[in-house]
Amino acid sequence: MTLIKNKSTIFVSLVIGLCLVLGLYFILSEYNNNSVVSQPRTIELSISPELDDYMNLFDEKELTYDSTNVNFTGNTSYDAEILEVYDKVSLQDEINPDLVKTIFNFSFNLDTMQFHTIIELVDDSGNTLEVDDQVTDAFVTETGGLDAIININGQEYLLSDYAQKDAIENCFWGLFCFIVAIVIVVIVIVAETAEQIKCRENYTYNKNLEASGNGLALGDYIKNQQASPQKNYRFGFTDFGHVGCEVAAAYNMMINLNRAERLSETIYSFESLCIEFAVGFGKLGSNPHDIYRYFIKKGIGYNSYYTTNSMQNAVDNKGDCIMILSYWNSSSLSGGLHTIFVVKEENKFYPYNYYSVKAYYENIQSLCKSTFIKGYVVN
Repeated sequence: MTLIKNKSTIFVSLVIGLCLVLGLYFILSEYNNNSVVSQPRTIELSISPELDDYMNLFDEKELTYDSTNVNFTGNTSYDAEILEVYDKVSLQDEINPDLVKTIFNFSFNLDTMQFHTIIELVDDSGNTLEVDDQVTDAFVTETGGLDAIININGQEYLLSDYAQKDAIENCFWGLFCFIVAIVIVVIVIVAETAEQIKCRENYTYNKNLEASGNGLALGDYIKNQQASPQKNYRFGFTDFGHVGCEVAAAYNMMINLNRAERLSETIYSFESLCIEFAVGFGKLGSNPHDIYRYFIKKGIGYNSYYTTNSMQNAVDNKGDCIMILSYWNSSSLSGGLHTIFVVKEENKFYPYNYYSVKAYYENIQSLCKSTFIKGYVVN
């Protein structure tokens, strides 16, 4: 009996000890989760759909990157009609265009903020017939995107003017614009990849901001993106206070849906989905036409509207509901765009992050300071 009692005592002691160890482990784990920022997630960088089609223009193409550098290499065949783009026009009579290719090597360094472009015209024996080698300083727009003035054959081209697909497609129709379009496509691809790398840096910084108690508390609405602490978050190549209206709208929406997430997570979603700089390559802020990507990622149902009247009719039929809408700040478009989250209750529209002392508005038309761009009504 004594032996059995001793064994029972030992067993009970072991169980109690194990429970204490496990309890201590979970306490320490919880402490670490609250006080130590986890390592930034690894993302697979990708080219946005509107640019991916252009990759088929290149042979032997490769896009590589690390935390500091992005590099694109590829080549294209050439024909006699556009050999005149190069300075050595006399080469046109000496070259078999079927045996000539153009090799592109474009890179961007996030530390120096410089594009380095090398374009070589090479014959079938590997001899370089013409080379264009230049370094271009990038600059950050007031809304956080990358931009640059690119010199191509003595002409200057503003990168943001060609960042939209329509502008590039129109450029391809021109004979001497072809080389411009090719160069712009590659640089936009490199710059977009650099922005996604910046996204990872921003995520680490923003998570540290929250872990240190200097970030926005979970579940706190953003009523003014330019106020502390939200203005201190990083977004793109600048701070959240300048460019974060679309993110703020989505963040506020998630709170209303009882799915509150950290602001760092919402910013990360927008950056990693390439939503943030799709209009004018950061020149005009986030792209309201691409916010649907965030809805899809989060599994949120929605309907899109492109006029105030159609959106007004939709919300009139729904009764109380929530929405996100975008409009130009001024008729000249020079003031950029703004996006807000709106709650409709009892035929009153309550906007968030709207910079107005008025508590509510009577309709959607009165909310838009200028031209309506697009709206989403959440199902």
